[in-house]
Amino acid sequence: MSQRRIRRGHWSIVGLYVRAIYAWRALKQIDKPHLGGIVTYRGEKCRLYQGVYSPKWHLSSAATGEIFKFVPVPEFELDRSLRGRWAAFKSSYDFWMAYWFTIDVRRVRGGMRI
Repeated sequence: MSQRRIRRGHWSIVGLYVRAIYAWRALKQIDKPHLGGIVTYRGEKCRLYQGVYSPKWHLSSAATGEIFKFVPVPEFELDRSLRGRWAAFKSSYDFWMAYWFTIDVRRVRGGMRI
């Protein structure tokens, strides 16, 4: 399938349907830790940069660059500001768009549910 045909799929009815599903999924993920998320740990702002060992994360301090490894979720607090929530939404939505969009558009066109 050519790139031109896939790009047209972005704004077709099926493409808009898949985008709406991704937006809904991203909204449901806002209050959960995600890569690149901003958190407060021991009074300083940090970014989540490794979550393979979930429910333990690796954090990087924004101010000092110090690395905190294997930090359990209850020990840090997610940034609940508008900026933090927008970053959480964009992180999830962009992941789905980058890696799953063309696959899901083809699935829907083939009659499968996503």
